[in-house]
Amino acid sequence: MEAPEICRSAAYATELRFFLNGKELRVKSPDPEATLLQYVRSQGWTGAKLGCGEGGCGACTLMLSCWDPAAKRVRHMSVNGCLFPLCAVDGYAVTTPQALGSTRGMLSVVQDRLASAHGSQCGFCTPGIAVALHAFLREHPHATREQLEECLDGNLCRCTGYRPILDAAKSLAMGCATYVHACAAVAPRTTGKVNKPTCKSASSSTVYDPLPARGE
Repeated sequence: MEAPEICRSAAYATELRFFLNGKELRVKSPDPEATLLQYVRSQGWTGAKLGCGEGGCGACTLMLSCWDPAAKRVRHMSVNGCLFPLCAVDGYAVTTPQALGSTRGMLSVVQDRLASAHGSQCGFCTPGIAVALHAFLREHPHATREQLEECLDGNLCRCTGYRPILDAAKSLAMGCATYVHACAAVAPRTTGKVNKPTCKSASSSTVYDPLPARGE
């Protein structure tokens, strides 16, 4: 997905300023050939994987968030980290798979549904699928089953045959209030300025979007 104009910084600079899983970062004189995936993995956030390297498998999926001054809300989108240039991330908040949740603290609803539906075998593609679903639901909290199925058309899996993955995704479709209400309650806070997003930080005990796990 092409980044919307509202999320781009207006002036040229030699320093990037963005948020990575809630932590503000400044990168001076970034490598113009570096990808966002290369950078986040170099920072220890290795949940997003390098698969095909061509934007076809979705293992590298990351979520980008930015403030839309016209709509007066935060917009979310999923991108292929292996193709997205690091230099294009200025002004965004970046979310990696680890920020959604973990077994050390609490799984997000998406992660829990994937696990409950046996939607993961080798696990290589699972982080990208979880982020793709999470980003789509944050942007489209009333998504239908058909829309959720279509949002995964860029994520490949060679193990499960897709049925359990789709079952997990469709369980989050419109009519399941748990995800919608949880997302609305913990929407990222921003300053309203494109180049100064402020998002809640993540740790082992609190996740970027602390959505309730199944049964809690």
